[in-house]
Amino acid sequence: MNKQIEKTVLRRIVLQYYKDGLSNRNIAKKINTSKSNVHHIIKTYHQNNQINAIKPPGRPGPSERTLRRLGRQIERTPATVSEELASHMDVSANTVRKYIPMLEYGARIARRKPLLSKKNKNKRRLWANKMVKMPTDYWRKVIFSDECRFSQFNDAYRTYVYRKKNQAYQTKRLQATVKHNGFSVMVWGAIWHGGRSELRLCSNSMNSEEYINTLETTLFPIFRNRRNKVTKRNYLFQEDGAPCHMSKRSQDFIKKSNIKKLEWVAQSPDMNPIEHLWYSLKRRLKQTKLHPSTSAGLFELLVKLWAELPQSLIDRLIDSVPSRFRALKKARGGSTSSEFKIQNRENDKCPAAVLNDQDEVTKENHNITVDSDEQIETTTIIGKVINKASPTNSELVVLVLKFAIFSILIWSC
Repeated sequence: MNKQIEKTVLRRIVLQYYKDGLSNRNIAKKINTSKSNVHHIIKTYHQNNQINAIKPPGRPGPSERTLRRLGRQIERTPATVSEELASHMDVSANTVRKYIPMLEYGARIARRKPLLSKKNKNKRRLWANKMVKMPTDYWRKVIFSDECRFSQFNDAYRTYVYRKKNQAYQTKRLQATVKHNGFSVMVWGAIWHGGRSELRLCSNSMNSEEYINTLETTLFPIFRNRRNKVTKRNYLFQEDGAPCHMSKRSQDFIKKSNIKKLEWVAQSPDMNPIEHLWYSLKRRLKQTKLHPSTSAGLFELLVKLWAELPQSLIDRLIDSVPSRFRALKKARGGSTSSEFKIQNRENDKCPAAVLNDQDEVTKENHNITVDSDEQIETTTIIGKVINKASPTNSELVVLVLKFAIFSILIWSC
């Protein structure tokens, strides 16, 4: 039934009850509507002496069909502009801009993610299905490593300032930029639950020889330091698929050094917790408001900021890895939301991956293994989890005894 017809029928019913002498409250109860709605219908009838409300002046809003058509066009080309959308709908761009919020769309910055091939998507999907079963303790025995570039002036971040109309070009309200962001330095670092490596200065184009030298001077001291309790036997080493990492010379060196490697799929920076740490370090570098004039000065500042990063932040990032793989499995190998919820804890004012994995924590605390494709109903009683999917041995014995007693009673009768 047409909505307008439904409203007309409703108004007729209200007015008939009103003429019969019923109060607004009783009418509202009978037709299951609000008292204010009944009052509005009766008031409109007295003012205009007609059942239907007077049509409001002005151009009518968009029809549902028009909005559906606009929604389909946006889904086809989400990166388009309002002028392009308007050309397909015979309306102005200004009208389209008014319609878009009605569909709950908003202009947002597109997330930057690696372009994933079908082959790598499938590899990531299979990898996620395998790694998602690993508990948190497994990842606490992994050393995550990576390189990162830091620039003297990084204008990739947006800077917001308070200003009036005529203050846009005041020096203190400008974001200074230079060609190529000034000079930059490349650093190598590694983290694990409970510790971190020294920050190592690298060349902008690292080769196999330099990478091997980095491992010898930065990674090996970690294994030799007994205070770290990090050994080649108990820990896995993670590295991405950079050419200097995957070269035959580098891989032979790692194999001869008896370093156990963690399986890692290409184009998977969203699974590496050290990526968030680099982001945190860049934020701290920006907040210092310092712009060293030399590469050595910039590296010295980075070493200082690296040492000041709270270990609690690193530990939380390591513990977020299981949730990252759950997100990867849900995305079936596609891009995941690496922009985890940012929350400040204790005294560290840096972003941390805070993930909603309370259910998984509960399962790990109670040592429960639940298959990802099955849903088993469980009940928690004083820290113990009882599985309702099947009875226990003691329950089976009780059932058999009850059945035997019941059978004897029947035969005796």
